[in-house]
Amino acid sequence: MHAADIILLDTAQHLARVPRRLADRALVVQVGADESWFAAGSRAAADPGPGDAVKVIFFGLFTPLQGVPVIGTALALLAGAGIDAGQISVTMIGSGQDLEAAKSAAGNDAPIRWIDWIAPEDLPGTVAEHHISLGIFGTTPKSADVVPNKVYQSAAAGCAIITSDTAPQRLVLGDAVQYVRPGDPDALALAIAELLLDRGLLAQRRRQARELATGAFNASVVTAPLLAKLQTLRSTAHRASATVPAAPLTPRAALRWPLIKRAIRQVKPSSTLEIGCGQGAMGARLVSLTKSYLAVEPDTDSAMVAASRIEPRGGAVMNGFSSTLPPDPRYDLVAAFEVLEHIEDDEAALLAWRHHVKPGGHLLLSVPAWQHLFSPSDTAVGHFRRYSPDELSGKLRTAGFAPLRVQLYGWPLAYLLESVRNRLASTSEKFGESKEDQSAGSGRWLQPSGRTMSMVITVGVLPFQVLQSLFSGKGNGIVALARRVD
Repeated sequence: MHAADIILLDTAQHLARVPRRLADRALVVQVGADESWFAAGSRAAADPGPGDAVKVIFFGLFTPLQGVPVIGTALALLAGAGIDAGQISVTMIGSGQDLEAAKSAAGNDAPIRWIDWIAPEDLPGTVAEHHISLGIFGTTPKSADVVPNKVYQSAAAGCAIITSDTAPQRLVLGDAVQYVRPGDPDALALAIAELLLDRGLLAQRRRQARELATGAFNASVVTAPLLAKLQTLRSTAHRASATVPAAPLTPRAALRWPLIKRAIRQVKPSSTLEIGCGQGAMGARLVSLTKSYLAVEPDTDSAMVAASRIEPRGGAVMNGFSSTLPPDPRYDLVAAFEVLEHIEDDEAALLAWRHHVKPGGHLLLSVPAWQHLFSPSDTAVGHFRRYSPDELSGKLRTAGFAPLRVQLYGWPLAYLLESVRNRLASTSEKFGESKEDQSAGSGRWLQPSGRTMSMVITVGVLPFQVLQSLFSGKGNGIVALARRVD
């Protein structure tokens, strides 16, 4: 319950069990019935005439909650009172631990047809062929706290309902059904006999149940409280995201941010997948530029930080590799910033990423530029290579993308930042012996945090963002936008 934003309960009795400190998250939503039951009810059996047998049905698991031995005993009482197959026919559908006890209680004289299974798609029509549906009659604690599915469904199917007299069922069903004391076969036998003898009351109960279901158990009514709660949460989240500042970008990421933002505004993606989101500082900004955002990050520690930054803003974060994602859905935009250089077979990676891009969709990348600048910091963080704009464009074309913009960025500040990183990399401990460990550690290295640092970086980098736009042919990093072609 602590992990949930909304705690759904099916009755007020279950709501009372939610700890008081979590009560504001709890919501009662009735089970209701799906459209197939209402469709079956529109073709329900006609009311039985004076000489017709009344058809009675029970369906469900034969568990103590259902109280099926009570039903068996009640039917035996009716048979003993001389009510025979000309007046009543009973269908019992299901199986479970109390099946043999129910058969034994019913005896051999009651006109009962026992069926252990009906395909779910056939069940609504079968129930609608009957006039009376039996609910639950058990005496377990759970029996007193629930409104069973079959009650909602049988009402939608146009059956008169007889069920146990419990608080949650009274609250939901009102005066539209016949109630009997739980665990009392004599009371159940009398209730069935009353509807057998009074066909006008039987027709009235069927009509009342159907009207109740139509007005209260359909999808739009049942889901209304949940939709209202979701809308409230969404509004709260939007307000929170507007007031909570995004985590600061590193200075180098802040330099490429204007190019990334321009590319996303150009393609206007409805859905975005970010591969290798790191600690989510960039992803927290991307969420506001797309309707749907998912990030994958293989490093567990970084993924946890990313989730804390991205998910309150409406995005989602998955700890893992993009290769574990299902082939569908595909995305309007796939983004990977400072990721490709960490992958030994970069051409295979581009082909794999292409599978996640919708036909006509886009790929947005950033990578370090110029192999002759390969340095100790590249080695420390697990890079295999750096790229020239022409080399990256060629690899994109080979993978089935048409480059739209392959732009250098970062001059002159990024050169100074790289020299500092090289000095720190040569004096600090390695992130690990393997490229995988080095890549995982790179996402946590030199990551800024805090509102003050965010302001310092934002203000400090601003003039260099302007300067690099004037010298777009220079830089030690590349931002590339490409379109998938088929």
